[in-house]
Amino acid sequence: MRTFVPALFAITLLTAAQAGSVAPNPNEAQYVYGTVKTIPSNTVGSLDLTDPSELQFQYGDLKYRLPYRQIKSFQLSGAKAPQRTIAHLPVKLPAFHSHEQMLDVSFFEKEGSVGTVSFRLTGKNLTQAEWILAERVRVEKEAAQNPGRAKLAEPWWGDQYWKTNRNRPGWPDATAEPVGTKE
Repeated sequence: MRTFVPALFAITLLTAAQAGSVAPNPNEAQYVYGTVKTIPSNTVGSLDLTDPSELQFQYGDLKYRLPYRQIKSFQLSGAKAPQRTIAHLPVKLPAFHSHEQMLDVSFFEKEGSVGTVSFRLTGKNLTQAEWILAERVRVEKEAAQNPGRAKLAEPWWGDQYWKTNRNRPGWPDATAEPVGTKE
């Protein structure tokens, strides 16, 4: 019982400290390394994926911009969570789980060579960030493959049976003589 009380007290203190800590910025990112020389290694800033045409990394008063059309590939991988122990026993509590992942992006530079950037991302919306980035890159690649091509309406099997606004040009002319019996 004597060893249980200090361990319980330590767990309570660590949980209270974790709950009282300030939540990180949901867009917080750290530039770890890459071929971009204008950003110093280990620079902390925020990664912005809201712009529909480019990925933006804001650090201090400066901003690095990478157009989505230049992105060759990207990978989001989990960073190893720090190990917590209390009284030489490993502790796995959800409150201590680290929400960190590494975002590695390879892109085509203006000269044609391939460049890389790697960011350490923190926050709880990492899966959303991965989905947004994948969607933005996909849209840019489709636009590059089909420049200036308008999307045509897809045919629908019901067009031959029902009159709708989508198949209005195929309707019979209303001024034509009605079909039916004459008296």
